[in-house]
Amino acid sequence: MKETQEYYRVLGVEHDATPEEIKAAYKKLAQKLHPDKCKDADAIVLFQRVKRAYTVLIDPDSRRQYDL
Repeated sequence: MKETQEYYRVLGVEHDATPEEIKAAYKKLAQKLHPDKCKDADAIVLFQRVKRAYTVLIDPDSRRQYDL
């Protein structure tokens, strides 16, 4: 899988996802994986990965740079 697809895969959205779709996917995953709610040993790592993907993809400039 191409590295540029990684953040999209983490959030479970398509490459052409709208900001609204990205935000909805992030909220769903953040609620599911938040360390206060999820007792999985990997919850913190997974939550941080989701948060980083969201941070990059929600900002138009960061997303454009990431896609290059």
